[in-house]
Amino acid sequence: MKMLDVLVLGEECGLETVLEAIENIERHCCNLFPYSEIEHEIEEMRADISGFWKRGIYLKMPVAEAIELMKS
Repeated sequence: MKMLDVLVLGEECGLETVLEAIENIERHCCNLFPYSEIEHEIEEMRADISGFWKRGIYLKMPVAEAIELMKS
């Protein structure tokens, strides 16, 4: 799952920080993806996280702010 999708879903769920959005996906992955795709989706999300730091995004940043940075 791409990080922009993680953040948008987190915002739609009323979550406040990037970390909360990430943890939300990790906690509910069994409900979001077919069992055979969970590992791939989580690994894709974690790979995208590494690009965050280059954009100035950090884990305690508000989700809405991170979405704006991802879109720019």
